Amino acid sequence: MRFSKILLLSFVMLSLVSPISIAGGFTDSQKSEMEDMFKDYIMNNPKVIVDSLNKFQIDQRVEAQKAAKDALEQEYDNIVNNEDHAVVGNPKGDITVVEFFDYNCGYCKKAFPEIQQLINDDKEVRVIFIDFPVLGPSSMDFAKYSVAANMQGKYFEFHSALMNHKGQKTKEIVLELAKEVGLDVEKLKKDAESEKVAEILKNNREIAGKLSIRGTPGFIVEKEIIGGYIPLDDMKQLISDERAKKAK
Repeated sequence: MRFSKILLLSFVMLSLVSPISIAGGFTDSQKSEMEDMFKDYIMNNPKVIVDSLNKFQIDQRVEAQKAAKDALEQEYDNIVNNEDHAVVGNPKGDITVVEFFDYNCGYCKKAFPEIQQLINDDKEVRVIFIDFPVLGPSSMDFAKYSVAANMQGKYFEFHSALMNHKGQKTKEIVLELAKEVGLDVEKLKKDAESEKVAEILKNNREIAGKLSIRGTPGFIVEKEIIGGYIPLDDMKQLISDERAKKAK
């Protein structure tokens, strides 16, 4: 019995669904023949595999984006109206920008002066910073201090000092910066190790995971999730687009 290419491909597709039951319907000789034909077909038509993998990756990406968008709908209030998250700019602004960041992230440092510029240029923007330490133990240490600084009402002062610091950051340097911006350093160190701070950072990680934000920076502009660094002009355009949507 000889197999046509159509039958061969049909067998391959069906076997992906139920390999045991399908394979059980053929003799060893038929299975060997199909295997040889399949290898021959793939060798002569490699683009079929490439196209299939590309489509699979696209489908996976689309599914992940949809899942993240659905998760954002569910988590939106937990993100933008959470008292544990630091808010800068206009607290009642018409557009909310959220940044997930890490103090050891080069692109986060690059984005910081542009975020400052955005806040200065647009008095109707509300910016929320979410500590998302993903780049090692020191990132976690800095994030703990950052969240603890928010408990003293000096989040942005401390955040700015860390982001603007040039060179290596150590615990000693970070605590010195905390002192310079007027923080109670002893309270800061105590709060940093508290269950409250651990809970906040755990919540941040869980939110990021649901939104498929794996690295930093990660942004949310209203209900749009954008992974990676965004130049200032592009950020302003995104904000303009969101305002236009609201105006309709």
